[in-house]
Amino acid sequence: METAWKAVHIGRRLQGAVSGTIDGDRVRLRSSLPHEGTQLAYRFDGRVQGQTIEGEVDLGEYGTARWTARRVGLAARGESPAPAECSWSFTTGCQGS
Repeated sequence: METAWKAVHIGRRLQGAVSGTIDGDRVRLRSSLPHEGTQLAYRFDGRVQGQTIEGEVDLGEYGTARWTARRVGLAARGESPAPAECSWSFTTGCQGS
């Protein structure tokens, strides 16, 4: 069953809306952050594996990076079984040039 997901993408200096879907263990998220009169688009694709989600983010002209999200708060203690009903903490890392 596919579940819609809406949240806020907060970067080091920018923030914007993020939305997407979770279908089984598959996660697809999209965000757009305003920067100097334009929008920086991000496409996150990943898979839920227990308390984490891992995948790749497409940074448009800036390439790709790996990303990981970990459940935080009550969800990390197993009190909320659905990925879309939890809090997640995301990290990214550059991959190649």
